[in-house]
Amino acid sequence: MTKIEFHRAFGRIIEILISFFFLLTVFPIIYIVMAVIVKRRSAGPAIVTSIRRRDDGYEYDALTFRVDNKDSFIARMPQLINLLRGDIPLTITATYDTGSIVAPSIPLDPSTQEQTTNNIENNVDIEQDFRS
Repeated sequence: MTKIEFHRAFGRIIEILISFFFLLTVFPIIYIVMAVIVKRRSAGPAIVTSIRRRDDGYEYDALTFRVDNKDSFIARMPQLINLLRGDIPLTITATYDTGSIVAPSIPLDPSTQEQTTNNIENNVDIEQDFRS
């Protein structure tokens, strides 16, 4: 086993352990609270999906709570299921050949694609400033 394969395997084990821990302890409580809040505000499911594409082209359904602030930690708690399934990494991955940071997923919704592209470009500019 090479060093890179070892790091990937070790990282995957850590991802599984972390997601199991949170899914078995914290997530049920948060799910019940969020489901009650969402049901009191409107009809529909507490968890919604959106199609995302990783940098390697793999498409998956990203899970989130149906809340107003999509960027909050609570809204993203269902993504622990995506983490457990191996759809997303625990952290942003770094490529070995260039050392540049690669976003783990890009939304396929056309209305948010331009905003995401701008955010990624801005992050690259910030990253280049730190390297100087």
